[in-house]
Amino acid sequence: MPAVAGLTALRLAGLGVGLVVVASLLLHRKTRRARWVLAVALLVPLAAGLSQRTWPDALTMVGLGVVGVLAAAAAARWLLRDNLLAYGVAAITALALLEGRGLLRTVDPWLWGNGLALLMTVALGLLLLWTRARMRPWRLELDSTRG
Repeated sequence: MPAVAGLTALRLAGLGVGLVVVASLLLHRKTRRARWVLAVALLVPLAAGLSQRTWPDALTMVGLGVVGVLAAAAAARWLLRDNLLAYGVAAITALALLEGRGLLRTVDPWLWGNGLALLMTVALGLLLLWTRARMRPWRLELDSTRG
């Protein structure tokens, strides 16, 4: 089942996100500057581009990588803030959407259905997280039970 395989591959993404968060926090602690963390993070797409076989592939990889690093830096700066769980949820959601998009681009109806199931699972999970975040904290009303 490709949808289940796509979901189980996300645990490696969680491990990678944890590694990136820890590395960036250690680098920020050492340098005391967020710009140095961003500069080091921008070296990763360059290294990925050097591993490609052709120049167009390398330029595409570097371009997408730089955009991804800048988008992650912007999300960390303005959206996620100090919520470590949000980093994992954002990364796993992005990777699941990419996996589902890849399955939806196939001609095979079985793979297309698995891609749709994967995207619906991600959408349901995000809806449940959003609903839980908007709920008031549950608290036991002891005063109302006493007579």
